[in-house]
Amino acid sequence: MRVSVAFVTTVAAGTVTPTQKVIELLQGMAQKAEAEKEAEVKDHFKYVTFCEDTATAKQRAIDVGNKKIEQLKAEIATETASSEKLGGEIEELDGEISQAEQEMQAATELRAQEKNDYMVQDQDYAESLDAMDRAIIELKKMDHSTAQAEMLLQKTAAHTKSVSVGEWEQVWRVLAQSKKTGLLQDSGAPEVAAYTSHMGGIIGMLEDMKDKISEEKAQLNTEEANRGHAYELSMIDLSDKVEFDKQIRGEKASARASANKAAAEADGELSETTAVRNEDVQFLSDHNAECKKNSEEFEMRQETRAEEVKALGKAIE
Repeated sequence: MRVSVAFVTTVAAGTVTPTQKVIELLQGMAQKAEAEKEAEVKDHFKYVTFCEDTATAKQRAIDVGNKKIEQLKAEIATETASSEKLGGEIEELDGEISQAEQEMQAATELRAQEKNDYMVQDQDYAESLDAMDRAIIELKKMDHSTAQAEMLLQKTAAHTKSVSVGEWEQVWRVLAQSKKTGLLQDSGAPEVAAYTSHMGGIIGMLEDMKDKISEEKAQLNTEEANRGHAYELSMIDLSDKVEFDKQIRGEKASARASANKAAAEADGELSETTAVRNEDVQFLSDHNAECKKNSEEFEMRQETRAEEVKALGKAIE
């Protein structure tokens, strides 16, 4: 709308024409539009600052979360590897403990059998020695009787299991020879002397047998003592090993439990941290989208307001 200056000057002073009222109204509208436009620019600047600050803070939180997630994953991997390693070592120790305990059981059973065998053999030796002693004493007292001597020797042989058959056969040969030659008959002094000579030989053979049995019994006792000592040393070694291995196993089991607990706690924290990080990522995505949308709407409003102000300016002219 264009207003003629000449027409305006013809209006009496102090009189407001409709045109002037329109112009004043348009000017007021233009001023208001311009003020609102500037006010919206200031508000939008604050909003943009808020968007940027919020996005920066949230991105920082996301970065911290990502770093924490990587640390937790590394911790879980470390603790899991430690647990698996300790599990293998515990399994190996269990095998060694079981093996040592089996060896102890086997050694104890063997020792019991050895002890039983020893007692049986020692008893045989003791009975043989006793039988030999009695036989020697009786033979020395015996009054030149072949039958009595033979019966006594047969009885002695039955109680001397530790004497071999071959050794007794030598005695029987001497006895048979004496009977064959009739030297054991009660027919005179020469025969008595011969009897004494042959019987002395038999007694000597019995004494030799007795000495041999005594030596074998002493050797048996020594071997038994050595076996007992070796068994005791073996039990000490195996017992110490089992005790030590069980102690180490307990320590490793405790360490493995701690590793499993740490891994479980880290896994729980990882889940929580991941959930929070994911929420932050979603929030940032939504926030950025909202800020972008509002900025686009602001640009559109600014363009509209600029066109309004321009239109009002042209109208005022």
